Amino acid sequence: MTFIEMMREVKGPLPSFTPTHLFKAILVIDKRQVGRKMLAKELKIGEGVVRTLISRMKDMRLVTSDRKGCKLTDYGLKIYNSISSLISLYSELNIDYAKPHNFAVVIKGGAKYVKKGLEERDKAIMGGASGASLFTVIEGQLWMPQLENVSQSYPEIAREIMAKTSPREGDVVILAWADKPELAEYGALNAALFLLQKMRVS
Repeated sequence: MTFIEMMREVKGPLPSFTPTHLFKAILVIDKRQVGRKMLAKELKIGEGVVRTLISRMKDMRLVTSDRKGCKLTDYGLKIYNSISSLISLYSELNIDYAKPHNFAVVIKGGAKYVKKGLEERDKAIMGGASGASLFTVIEGQLWMPQLENVSQSYPEIAREIMAKTSPREGDVVILAWADKPELAEYGALNAALFLLQKMRVS
């Protein structure tokens, strides 16, 4: 079982945290030492839930903690480096249909693991987004997989996405939107987590 698959098995007492909260926590902690209050603020969840999340991350050997906060272990840093080498995060692209708030995740080399992008879209909505679109880069142009060449049909949208996120050949762009920025972000991250699972990231 890969690390991403392990995360999919994570369950907390409801209402609590999701695998996507854990996913974002790794990205937030990064290479710093982060206190519980700051982590709660970044994750948009209560301190009590963060306490449970940190405990679970310690059980998974991802973090250590003391009075100053928590930091990634060597194993946690390995996971962080693996994830951060594959994804890039962007917020608030100027796309009319993806307002009032949106969030985009670029997954490097993910295109060959995507069919029509419907599964990822559904995961984004399950993660809190109001809606989502998935795009792949093929021969330098932006596509909705097996559906439409966005660069030709909607050049303004394609230019905005390509300019703001700079995807390369074979990359995937997941764009999620919602009424609140954190819901757009969690939606996009949930879809990205699903795709990373298909890629079997360790």
